[in-house]
Amino acid sequence: QWEMITRATRGSNHGWSVFEGAHLFRPGNRLEGPTRVHTPPLVEHAHREMRSVIGGRWYRGSRFPGLRGHYIYGGHVTGKLWSFSLVEGRPSVPRCVADTRAQVVSFAEDPDGELLVVTLDQGILHLEKSPPKQTRPLPQMLSETGLFASTGAHRPAPGLLRYESNLPMFRNGATRERFLAVPPGQTIRVKRAPRKLERLPPVRTRAGLDRFEFPPGSVLVQTFGLPAPGGASQRVETQVSLNDQGEWRFLSYRWNPDQQDAVLVPEIGADADIAVSATGTQAWRYPGRAECAACHTQLSMFAPGMHLAQLNRVVDYRALGGKRANQLEMFRSIGFLPDNFRLPAGDLVMPAPGEATASLADRARAYLHVNCAHCHREAGMGGRATFQSLNWMELEHLDLVGARPLVGLPGGDPAEHFLIAPGQPEQSDLYRRMGTLGLGRMPLFGTSRVDREGRALIHEWIQSMEPR
Repeated sequence: QWEMITRATRGSNHGWSVFEGAHLFRPGNRLEGPTRVHTPPLVEHAHREMRSVIGGRWYRGSRFPGLRGHYIYGGHVTGKLWSFSLVEGRPSVPRCVADTRAQVVSFAEDPDGELLVVTLDQGILHLEKSPPKQTRPLPQMLSETGLFASTGAHRPAPGLLRYESNLPMFRNGATRERFLAVPPGQTIRVKRAPRKLERLPPVRTRAGLDRFEFPPGSVLVQTFGLPAPGGASQRVETQVSLNDQGEWRFLSYRWNPDQQDAVLVPEIGADADIAVSATGTQAWRYPGRAECAACHTQLSMFAPGMHLAQLNRVVDYRALGGKRANQLEMFRSIGFLPDNFRLPAGDLVMPAPGEATASLADRARAYLHVNCAHCHREAGMGGRATFQSLNWMELEHLDLVGARPLVGLPGGDPAEHFLIAPGQPEQSDLYRRMGTLGLGRMPLFGTSRVDREGRALIHEWIQSMEPR
């Protein structure tokens, strides 16, 4: 739950795994080593504002006098750079000094002591002063965004089109309403897979391989709903993804009890218990903007669910004066997709867990792709579990079946646990983590309850495999 900067000195004991930073992690363990006194970190960040901290450098350059003598470090997932100084050995309050929008992996300095930022996806960067920007404050209320003609009625403004997905990511069983808009005169680019992937034998299907690249000014909106006491439904959260001049920004709005408007969630996010019956509540996480950036990355063109296999479906547009039509064809007819766009050949869809016309393997692989592949893929966030869950790769190339977990779940004999043990779901950490709440829970984001339908699907799939 925490990222930290520690200062290692002779005899210091930073406490893992009794402590994670300054916080108890496994209180049943005991401190080991020659010094059994816990040394807390200098600074730490909760995951709501940083993920995968990258240690940096003490700034010794001259271009930024205000940073001289500060320790500058970054977050691999968020791309933001932070700094603090030491005064009589005590750290100042960390502050964010830059937003690279890149996957930071290391730091260096040039001969003049100026900082170099090494990134995985954008090469080597250096610091520059940001030019003055004419910016407006973020809309504090959903009604101020201009996205809805009537916020209380949840009626979108002209230009936003309702859309649907074949297989939504699980989010505590919530319903969804989705809308998107593309600026006039602009179109979505269907980005095909890199040629190197086309030549690889692991490619088993194109489902999930082709992605949508949205032009600047595009916006994606989704509103989540839960049951309300008395049997009605209630809107809980509206998430907004905006391509702002080429940089994606992610905002979340929390609906008021009267269901007439929603208020902007703070940058670090928020937690709530939502009343869903006369006696029951549902834990709900309103994600912080750094949490959104963990899944919405360059690997998915910042919109994980927007690809052909998710959107290739028939939608009823009669309420809008239209007819039942293929959703992608509708996108083309109104100018969201270029005129020369053609539906790909074949049955290119992401099947739902209960889809009777799809094979068990196709349903299970689609589920893992939608719920897990944004992290568990090459260069993804699943660094402590190096398997992949991409739908389009052949199973034997995922390092999943018969592989040992790098960090196993407690309980049972570790020698008998695998990521997937063919024919043995109970010995498979993939299945076990789906039923875990708290530490070790997967999927990591957006859920606080078990997806029983999805877990039953994975159980059936693993059980159908021939034991090795």
